[in-house]
Amino acid sequence: MECTRRSAGIMAEGLGTVGTKASPWNKARCNDARIRWRPRKTEDAWLRSNPVARASTKKFGKRTMIVPKATKAFRNATTIVPDPENNRSLLGVAAMGFLWTSSSLMVFSLLPVFLKVELGASNTKIGSLEGVAIAAAFFSKVFSGVVSDILGSRTQVIAFGSCMTAIVKPMFAMATSVNLVFAGKLIDRLSKGVRAAPTDALLADLSPKDQRGSAYGINQSMATLGGVAGAAMASLCMLLTKNNYRQTFMLATIPAVLALVVQFFFVRQPSVGVDTEPAVGTPKESKPKQKWSIKDVTQLPFKFWLTLAVVSILYVSRFSEAFVTLRAKAVGWPVAALPGLLIANQLLQSVTTYPLGVLADKSSRKQMLLYGFGVLIAAHVMFITTANIPCVLLGFMLVGLHMSMTQGNIKALVSESIPANLRGTAFSTFSIVTGVALAFGNILAGRMSDALGSTGCFYGGFAATVVATLLLTFIPDEKKQESLA
Repeated sequence: MECTRRSAGIMAEGLGTVGTKASPWNKARCNDARIRWRPRKTEDAWLRSNPVARASTKKFGKRTMIVPKATKAFRNATTIVPDPENNRSLLGVAAMGFLWTSSSLMVFSLLPVFLKVELGASNTKIGSLEGVAIAAAFFSKVFSGVVSDILGSRTQVIAFGSCMTAIVKPMFAMATSVNLVFAGKLIDRLSKGVRAAPTDALLADLSPKDQRGSAYGINQSMATLGGVAGAAMASLCMLLTKNNYRQTFMLATIPAVLALVVQFFFVRQPSVGVDTEPAVGTPKESKPKQKWSIKDVTQLPFKFWLTLAVVSILYVSRFSEAFVTLRAKAVGWPVAALPGLLIANQLLQSVTTYPLGVLADKSSRKQMLLYGFGVLIAAHVMFITTANIPCVLLGFMLVGLHMSMTQGNIKALVSESIPANLRGTAFSTFSIVTGVALAFGNILAGRMSDALGSTGCFYGGFAATVVATLLLTFIPDEKKQESLA
C-alpha cells in the first residue's frame, strides 16, 4: 500500500484521493502500511479544513501521524462518556470492579470446601458464617454512601474499602480455625459494603444523565466477567499448587492490590454535588456546589421512592440461583454439569450488559426495563411449564438476559431522580431496601418450593415480576418528555 503526499496536505486510506509519488523517506516510514507520517508544514491548511482528518491525526514535533482505522475503532469502543478525564476514571472503576470480583471469587469459590475439609466446620457453622457476612455487608452500606456525601469524596471511601479487601485476603491463607475465617469473611463483606454505594454514586458523578446506562453497563459487565475469571483462576491455581488452598488464597491478594494501583493512577474524584453536563464543552460546574443535609434526605423526590418500590418488588423474584440448579437437577441435569449453568449465565451477562446499556441510553431506559421485566416473566413461565434440560438451560439464559437488560439500567434510573449531593445516601438506601427484599424473596422461594415442589418458587417470582412491571408503567419516561419538550 503506497503512501502519498500532496502539496496541500496528505491523503490516507479512507480520508481522500491518491496524490503524487511519495518521497523515499516516506516510503521507508510507511512499509507497515499502518502508520502514515508526513511533514507538518504541508499539512496544516488541509487539516484545518478537514474535520475527519483532524480527528484522525496526532502531531509530534514537526511531523503528523495518521492514526490507523483500528486505533480509531479502539478509541471509539473505549469512549463511554465524552469528557476524557471522566472517561478514564470510569474505565478505571470498571477495571477495579473486575479485579475486586476476581479476588473475591478466587477465595469464595473454594472457601466452603476449605472450611469443611481443612478445618472440619459443620454445615450449621458454614451457614451461620454466610448469614452474618451478608448482614455485615448491608450494615456497612448504610453508612458508606452517607459518609461519601458528607466528605464530598467517593474515592476516599472506596480506597478505604479497597484496602480492607486487599489486607484481609492473607487472613484466609493463614487461618487455622473457623473463627479466623469467620473474622476474615466478616471484614471482607464489610469492605464490599463500604465500596458499593460510593462506587455507584461515583459512576453517576462521572457520567452525563443520558449516558449512565453505558456507565453502569460497562461496570456490571466487567464485574461479571471478573467473577468468571476469578473462578477460573482459582481452578488453575489449585491445579498448579496441587490443591493447596492456602497458596491460592494468598495469590488472591494480587488482584485486590492491583485494584488499588488502578485507583491511584487512573481514577480521579469529580466535584460531588455538581451534576455532570451531557454536552461536550459545557461548564462542569454550571450549578453551585451543594452540601449534604439531613433535611434534604427527607425531601428526596417521589420518583426515587416509586423507583425503589418497583425495584424492591422485582428483587423478591430474584432469588438465589440455587433454586434454578435444584430445578435443573429435578429434570435430569447431571450434577457434575450444574456449574456450567452458572458459567454460561455469567458469560452471557458479561457480553451483553454494556451493549444493552448503550442501547437504553440511545432509545428509552424505561422501555428497556419493561422488555427486561418481560424476559424474566417468560423465564418463570418456562421453568413452570417445561420439564426438560434444554428448556431449563434456555430459561436460565433468559434470566441472564434479564439481568443484562435491567441491572445497570435500574441504577441509572435511580440516579436520574436524585440530587447530585445525595447520590451516596440514595444508593445506600437503595442497597438496604433491595437487600431486605432479596432476603425476603429467598425465604419465600424456599417455603413455596417446600410446599409446591421445585417449581414453587417460580410461581412467586412470576407474580412479583408482573406486579413490578405494572408499577413500572407509572414512572415517567424522560426520553418521551424530552422529545415532547
